[in-house]
Amino acid sequence: MKFETLCSESENEIHRMSRFLNAMPDANMNQMLSNARLPRENTPEQTDRKEKELKEVLSAKLFARLCELQTDYIDNFYGLTLQKGAENVYV
Repeated sequence: MKFETLCSESENEIHRMSRFLNAMPDANMNQMLSNARLPRENTPEQTDRKEKELKEVLSAKLFARLCELQTDYIDNFYGLTLQKGAENVYV
């Protein structure tokens, strides 16, 4: 499960987790999602703006490390393959 998908398609992801765990979501799940301001979209413009904000307040070393971690996340997540016959399941 991608964090981005959990944020943008919260109800679908909660449903998928519930099926996987063979458990019902908490009765207050809608309120919990609302309190977390979910679902929400993260546009490329929002990402760019946040990156600029972080660059202004972080040391150059820390910002470089953050960029490395972001690259690792993208490479390691998106480089994974689907299991045969399993839709939206990453291995």
